[in-house]
Amino acid sequence: MAKKNREKDAHKNTLIGAGTVLDGTLDIEYDIRIDGTLRGERLVTRQALTVGSEGEVQAASIEVAEAIIDGQVNGLLKASEQVYFKAGARFKGVLQTPKLVIEEGASLVEAEVVGQQGQEEEQEQ
Repeated sequence: MAKKNREKDAHKNTLIGAGTVLDGTLDIEYDIRIDGTLRGERLVTRQALTVGSEGEVQAASIEVAEAIIDGQVNGLLKASEQVYFKAGARFKGVLQTPKLVIEEGASLVEAEVVGQQGQEEEQEQ
């Protein structure tokens, strides 16, 4: 989705703030930013998931258009556009995305990366 459209819909975004712990299943139309903790079976957004440096997501299934990770994520992460791991990111699980960006310092532990054509690559840091 174009940046202009995201800015227009910014007031519709969801924020899980620092100190907040949420258990459950989320299905969200717009962007979501997690600075607290989310645990559950499923997290779905048709736009971007941002996990802040203190944020934590533990879900069996995470389905997004784009993910920007600077905190901790555990589970099956499917992104239809791209995943961007910032230097502080910690990921454990299975990752499926057509585009992957990893900053130096990001940690992918016991991670299985599956590209667009289903090619698998195991990484451990």
